[in-house]
Amino acid sequence: MKPNSKIKFKLFNWRNRVCFQVMEMDERFRANTSDGLQFSTDNFTICSKSYPELLSNEIYLHGQDRSEDCFKVFYDFPYEGDAIEYIKKAKAALKDWAENWEGFKEKTTKETEETLDNDIFEY
Repeated sequence: MKPNSKIKFKLFNWRNRVCFQVMEMDERFRANTSDGLQFSTDNFTICSKSYPELLSNEIYLHGQDRSEDCFKVFYDFPYEGDAIEYIKKAKAALKDWAENWEGFKEKTTKETEETLDNDIFEY
């Protein structure tokens, strides 16, 4: 992961199923207690508690259970358009978290996202 990046993840739609994998993440946001950490955006709450997970309004990143860090997680939709809209909102929420969570001492000033591969993003 690049020095100023906070997260590197894979996020894509496959047959109305959103697939998400956190490849690397800034450890400052990893939960060390069962209370976890949170950051709220317009559409999602970004969380760290136990393990990665996607819910309708929450995105869970790496947490206490390190054994599940490399797992892919999925969220199903009835229509492809819904899955695509979810991905757009999730990317915006993760970018907002990477740039604005108070626990990150230095702020990144990247104005555009860096696309590393078709479906791999780093903020």
